[in-house]
Amino acid sequence: MSKIILRDQRIYIDGYELTSRSNSCQIQASKDVKDATTFSNTHREKLSGLRDFTFGMGGFMDPDVADQAIWSSLDGSGFVITATPDVPVLGGTAFLMKAIDSSILIHGEVGDGSPFQIGGCGDSQLTKVVFMVLSSSAITTAGSSTIQQNSNAAVGKKLKLAIHVLSMAGTGTPSITFTLKSSQAAGMTSSTTLITTPAINAVSGFYSEAILAAIGTYFQLSWTVTGTTPSFSVMASFSIV
Repeated sequence: MSKIILRDQRIYIDGYELTSRSNSCQIQASKDVKDATTFSNTHREKLSGLRDFTFGMGGFMDPDVADQAIWSSLDGSGFVITATPDVPVLGGTAFLMKAIDSSILIHGEVGDGSPFQIGGCGDSQLTKVVFMVLSSSAITTAGSSTIQQNSNAAVGKKLKLAIHVLSMAGTGTPSITFTLKSSQAAGMTSSTTLITTPAINAVSGFYSEAILAAIGTYFQLSWTVTGTTPSFSVMASFSIV
């Protein structure tokens, strides 16, 4: 794989894509290291502790997108972040974070473009995810994603699902409901339901975790829609940790 220049990074926070409003993004993963040295030791003994991460991004304010995205979770409710190093593709990877706001900074001088900076702290484990649904293809009817295989799946491991509903249109209160299933067979026969979302009827982010109770390395996300002439723009991804 060749080196890349950060030109086409994508950043999604809940139901908002901030790609065209941002010009910087930083993700720092860390792990506590605790001293466990006891008497009679001639060297330090360390224990590997809890994982953590911080997230930061900056760009230029846009009252219709950036402002709503960065203020919506300051009450402590948290938000879902998916960040990619390049243009998303089905089966491609990205970083997934469930975070809480730690800081918002809005500053600038007269005549400048109005900039912003936000910071987030980990509210879950930072993971690398695989894309199942891309926002470039509108969802207008019931359907399902391409089947993805994850050989890391095993009983007792944790599955993470992230969905960004970026836009919706239609009449009659359009909504969309997702179901994630796994199977031991490539054709998804005898599949097991892992996660079913509530009906989503607003631009928003959805995050859920589930402990795998059955072995199945093939995964597929399906959806049903309601409303008259509904249309949704969705980014969805999953990981096994």
